[in-house]
This record gives sequence, C-alpha cells and structure tokens, in this order.
Amino acid sequence: MPTGTLVDYVPTIKLFLSHWNSVENTTQTALVLTNEMTHDGLTDLLERIEAATATVLTSFNGQQILQSTRQRVQKPVHTMAKQARTSLKGLAGNTDAIGALPDIPAVTTNPAKYLPAVRDLADTWARVNALPQAAVPAATLPLTIPMDQAGAIVQKTHGEFVAALGALTAAVDEVASNAQSLKELRGQRDALHATARAALKLYSPTVKGKLPAGHALLKNLPKL
Repeated sequence: MPTGTLVDYVPTIKLFLSHWNSVENTTQTALVLTNEMTHDGLTDLLERIEAATATVLTSFNGQQILQSTRQRVQKPVHTMAKQARTSLKGLAGNTDAIGALPDIPAVTTNPAKYLPAVRDLADTWARVNALPQAAVPAATLPLTIPMDQAGAIVQKTHGEFVAALGALTAAVDEVASNAQSLKELRGQRDALHATARAALKLYSPTVKGKLPAGHALLKNLPKL
C-alpha cells in the first residue's frame, strides 16, 4: 500500500470497532471474522498501529535534524577543501606529491561521492607536509591554508581539516544509520496496516452473514 494512504487507517479502524460493538450488542454474541480476528484483536492491532505510527514520526523528525546537522557540518569542510585545493595547487604545484589533485564536488553532492574526493585531498595535503622544506619553496611546511574569518585571515592546519572531516563523516554515518532504522520502522508499521486491511475486508461479508437482510446495521456498514 502507498505510504501516504496509511494515516487514514486509525480513524477507519475506530469506525469499524464502533460498528463491531453495535453488532455484538445486537446479536448478543461475539463476532469473529473468518481469519479469526476478534474485536479485542482489532483493538490491540489499533494500539500497535498507533504506537508504530508515533515511532515512525519520531524517527522521521530525528532524520530531519540529523540531515540539517550534516549540512551544517559539511559547509565549512567544503569551504576548507576548496581553499586547500587552491593552496596545494598554487604552492606545491612543482611537486609530484599533489599527483592528480582531486576536484571538489558541489556541496550538494551525495556523500558517497563527496567524501572520497575530500579524503583524497586530505591525503594529498599530508603528502605535501611530509616533503622536505626545500622541495616546496613557495610554502612553509607543514602547509596551512588561509581562511577568511570575520574579515580576518586565519590559517587552518591539516589537523583541523582532518578533524572537521571526521565530524562530517560521523554526521553522514548517523544520517545513513537512522535512514535504515526509519525504513525498517516504516516496514513494521506498513505490515500492521496490511494485517488491519486484510481483516477489515472480511468484516462486511461476516456481518452480512450474521444479520438478516435489511437490518439497520447493514445500512451503515463502515467502508474501507
């Protein structure tokens, strides 16, 4: 079933349960569906659906927060990476250490493609830092990169870049982990809805078999 239709199941189930009560009060017998679902069983299922729906919502909201955190952490890493590439190319371009200096993907690029490029850049920076000073006359090793901070120039080190990259990696991992958890929670909720739908489809024919044609309760059977 499409996920978007599932929010209607809670009020729908409540309508069925109310009608179910009326049928049992009228017939003075318990109504059991052909799949053995009872009023109590559907009530329990409703409670599980409500709990599962709340859990999904909590996880979904958490995912929005985690994605926002990842974006916030990624922006300074992206700015540093672009400047690091420019500095490496400009100051250590005479060395083989920079090799095939990686391009820095757009900040909106999927992390699966973004992180390898930025890690490659960090490794290149480390290789330059490992060179003898005489091999890089245009720079002072270990290489630092100039960044604008409130109108002032500050120098960022390789260690600071690696730390920021580590924070970004952790944020990316949290988003991926929660996304998998959210997927599983939605699957569990959807399975409960499928169970409810299967039972509710049996309700009308069961009631029709219990009550005489034309009975008032047959005129207001809840619809799925």
